[in-house]
Amino acid sequence: MVPEAGQETIATYKAWGEMTNPKDTANNTEYRKAYLNYIGEYYFDFPNTARILKTSQKRIIVPTVVLIGHNTASAAEDFLVYADKQPHFTKIGSPTYGSTGQPYYFILPGGAQARVCTKQDTYPDGIEFVGVGIAPDILVEQTLTDYLHNIDSVLEKAIKFLNQKLE
Repeated sequence: MVPEAGQETIATYKAWGEMTNPKDTANNTEYRKAYLNYIGEYYFDFPNTARILKTSQKRIIVPTVVLIGHNTASAAEDFLVYADKQPHFTKIGSPTYGSTGQPYYFILPGGAQARVCTKQDTYPDGIEFVGVGIAPDILVEQTLTDYLHNIDSVLEKAIKFLNQKLE
């Protein structure tokens, strides 16, 4: 049984609400939701409608490379979790950052500051990547020489890989 209305705390909105100016909430629904979550006063009505998703019968599947590295974090890692089991996806580069993003910022006694993640993301089987990162299928690490000579060894490896797949 679905309740008709209730209080909801959305961690992402709560994190955003800390930085939301209450004056900006009058004309912006997302700012209002964020601010109300932050102060604990966000209430909503549950929708009582069914959604029908239309899917196409045709799918074009081609070899796909995703370049990853230590700057790949947060929502990009969420995407990689879902793409990971796709047989035509190949991750090339170095391990990702290993962060879920959406920090909740707050002030501690004595003026100290802290941030706490508001999300816990895992693979569907429960494996966590936070603090570890998501490993590439093909490891390519950028060297100092590559950097000094403006060589993108990860991109070059991806192009070589795709050309071999398409031969």
